[in-house]
Amino acid sequence: MCTGMFVTALRAGMLLAAASIGLADNRVDLRRVEELIIDRTNEFRVEHQRAELRTSPELTRAARKFAAHMARVDRCTHTADGRQPADRAAAQQYDYCVISENIAYLYSSTRFVTRGLARRFCREWKDSPGHRRNMLDGALQEIGVGVARGNRPGKYYAVQMFGRPKSAQVTFQVTSRLDRGLRYTIGVHAFDLGPGHTRTHMLCLPSQVDLHGAGPVKPKRMADGPTTQPASEVLPDGSLSFEPDDGARYLVGEGGDGEYILETQLRPRPATAVPEAAPHESAEGKHPSAE
Repeated sequence: MCTGMFVTALRAGMLLAAASIGLADNRVDLRRVEELIIDRTNEFRVEHQRAELRTSPELTRAARKFAAHMARVDRCTHTADGRQPADRAAAQQYDYCVISENIAYLYSSTRFVTRGLARRFCREWKDSPGHRRNMLDGALQEIGVGVARGNRPGKYYAVQMFGRPKSAQVTFQVTSRLDRGLRYTIGVHAFDLGPGHTRTHMLCLPSQVDLHGAGPVKPKRMADGPTTQPASEVLPDGSLSFEPDDGARYLVGEGGDGEYILETQLRPRPATAVPEAAPHESAEGKHPSAE
């Protein structure tokens, strides 16, 4: 029985084993099985209001190599080759923010056909909470699939690798114009910012920023760059919550009656970009591992 769990790069995946019924083994087209798994995965995502995944050549290479390795050693674990999923993705030059992986093997003495094998792999993953969570994760953007024949007729190994590339990372700044400290949180992580200081955050996953004790918040247009007021809401405890935009700078000041004034400066167009001269602190906001 193929059992176990891994946690890597903020994601967890469970291992799975199942048996199935099919026809002649020599009728299985491995590359077509991979394509059908991707198609069925994207159909499943669309059914649940998730965006379709792009096929990544790097993740495909990693998935195929690992499926072939598991088939060769007849071992179904996420560390069958002594590495973690993120290590295998990096070895294929996939520059990632997040990596998730589903693996499985199927065996039937009556063999399989191409569509039946793809359908059964997807069905078993859908019916398993850990696999299903990876397949429907809205933060993931890319996929690679590998399928390999096992060491006896009728046995197959499959790997789904999911990724969110580093290019999808959100980078933004928070600047305090207060004459006192500013406290805010990103997910479960709390930050304190001194008067006049700026902190840069790099997030692999979308997350909310909560400015604590904000009270009423007024938007204010800046004179030195294009601005917008982010989509936000004031929470019951008086904090302001919003999802940051990539390249944005959020400046927090205070009005005459004590309310926060939130100014938002978007990244200027390349032709008019001006390098930032002011020194700033750097801190990376990280998302907690999911199990």
